[in-house]
Amino acid sequence: MASILKVDELQGITAAGDITVTSEGGAATQSLQQGLAKAWANVNQVSFAVSDSFNIASATDDGTGQISHNLTNAMSNALYAIGSTGGFVDGTANDWTPNVGIYRGNGMATGKYITQTTTALASTTGGYDVHHVQTTVSGDLA
Repeated sequence: MASILKVDELQGITAAGDITVTSEGGAATQSLQQGLAKAWANVNQVSFAVSDSFNIASATDDGTGQISHNLTNAMSNALYAIGSTGGFVDGTANDWTPNVGIYRGNGMATGKYITQTTTALASTTGGYDVHHVQTTVSGDLA
């Protein structure tokens, strides 16, 4: 029979936020706190709606292809990492089109970050609104 552990809070022995997890092979360890995503969002730029999110207070449409993501809980500094991707649905094929790049804008701050979407299509220059912009933030919360 499997064991079930139910808790409301985890604390390390050395320090409250210091919990180490051993790798599957047992040779490496990782800080549990450092390995968690601190925020994420899925935004539809076409209808401009936040489809789902975590630790995102709001998102602002800053113009074609640009979104300001405002964090509920701030990061400790503006040197955090953002992983992002995006895509749009083709009206006829209802399929993902993979030629979209997401770039972190100049708006890095402890309380917000900016994404900019463009497309590699030859007929498009500048920003481009897409149906799905997904971002994940890693780093230290304040």
